[in-house]
Order: sequence, then C-alpha cells, then structure tokens
Amino acid sequence: MALVFARLNYAAAVRLRATNRLAEDRLEGQCALRLANACNRLNRHPEALDLYERALREGAQIPEITWKSRYGLGRGYRRQDRPWAAYKHLGQAIRTLETLRGALPKEQVLSPFFEDKTGVYREMVATCLRFRRADRALEYAERSKARNLLELLARQDL
Repeated sequence: MALVFARLNYAAAVRLRATNRLAEDRLEGQCALRLANACNRLNRHPEALDLYERALREGAQIPEITWKSRYGLGRGYRRQDRPWAAYKHLGQAIRTLETLRGALPKEQVLSPFFEDKTGVYREMVATCLRFRRADRALEYAERSKARNLLELLARQDL
C-alpha cells in the first residue's frame, strides 16, 4: 500500500511540474508574441522576426501561440520578400488554426475567438499570388470562405 501511495505522490509531483512548465511556457510565449507585435508596429521588423521565433519556441505546445507566431513570421518574411519562408509559416499557421478550430466544441467555435482569423488566409492568398500560383491562392480563399460559411450556418442552428 505504501508503494502505491509513493507512486501516486510521484505521479502528482511530475504532473504538477509539467503543469507549471506549461504555464511558464504560455506566459513566456505570450510575452514574446506581444513584444513581436509591438516591434512590428514600430517598424522594427528584424527584431519582430526574432521575437516571433522566440514565441514559437516558448509556446510550442500551445496552439494559439503557435499559429499567431507562425502568422507573424509569415507576414514578416513576406515583407522581406522571402515568399518561400512566408508560404511555409503561413501554411503551418493555417494548419494549426484549422486543427484548433476542429477540436473545439461548437459553442467555442462560434465565439469571438475565430472572428479575426481571416487575416492569415489573406496573407497566404497574397503570398500565393506572389508565386503566380493563382490555383493555390484560390484554394486558400475558398477554404476561408467555407470556414466562414460553416460558422454562419452553425450560428443559425443555435
């Protein structure tokens, strides 16, 4: 019996450390993300890219930080005329966002959380057009429209 309690205590301690580390990562990732956004607004773009990378490292286990960091990196690389890097990060931002959206219950999907997510699709469309890939640009535009339509229809179901 003592062995069982010892294992339970150990498991609880491990879980607590993991939870604390995740909370620290979330806080550090959010701070780096906010600093990166501030640098962007101040036209300090190289610093912003470094901070988006840091936010991505710190918040790697947190989908909201991941997609926002990748979106910031995509915008930054597009601004630097590095379309392949922009395409890569924007694509990963969209995949993360769509995975996150698909995993949420219907009530949360309809919350304001998703109302400001069309910017990442617009950036991807512009990046695809930069490559002269109208077919890919149209695909991303259609994905964005389809998501918005599904959310509108789901709102009417409530």
